[in-house]
Amino acid sequence: AGLATSTVYEVIFAVVAPTAAEVAAHAGEITWTIETWAYPYGALPTNTNDGESREFPLVEQYTFQVYAARVPPTAEVEITLYVKPGLDAPTSLLIVAPLSFNFSSNCLVSGGAYVESCYPTADTTDGRKTATLALVDTGLTAATSDIIIKATAPSAEPSDISWFIEGRDSYTDTQYGWGEATGLEIEQMADATVIYPAVPGLD
Repeated sequence: AGLATSTVYEVIFAVVAPTAAEVAAHAGEITWTIETWAYPYGALPTNTNDGESREFPLVEQYTFQVYAARVPPTAEVEITLYVKPGLDAPTSLLIVAPLSFNFSSNCLVSGGAYVESCYPTADTTDGRKTATLALVDTGLTAATSDIIIKATAPSAEPSDISWFIEGRDSYTDTQYGWGEATGLEIEQMADATVIYPAVPGLD
């Protein structure tokens, strides 16, 4: 029967996105061409958008890991970050902690060659605390394991201990990449007991 005029159709399909290297080699906007054809097919489509669809910016996946010597409950701990960015160098990093972790007003311990400051930012919609790492003007151009931040651990381990990172251009707010790290386990204090000698004549 074909498509009816003045009717909105929704088509959902799966695609495989290109790699960052393929995007760089393309060196241009990535847009979609949409055409309709009448049967029997003629030389030209009946409708086309001429390939002028909205561009779909691609976001790379970062290698991201977090480390800490130990994480006692309710303690302020130093957390080392390993971040390997993609082809585009972000100039800011957003760190998303597990639920009930918290960041202090100045959460930077050591920024290495790239980080200038660390400060808390708005919570996520599900209540996770976030912190922004402001980077040097040239951005994060290579993998680094020299970034150390501090955060306050919760009294009990949350059900989801994953940490997340997002890389952005701080001037255009363009998202360049994201990553997920296996979280840090809360080390509860061992059960405490008191041992005292017996006192004669005392019940």
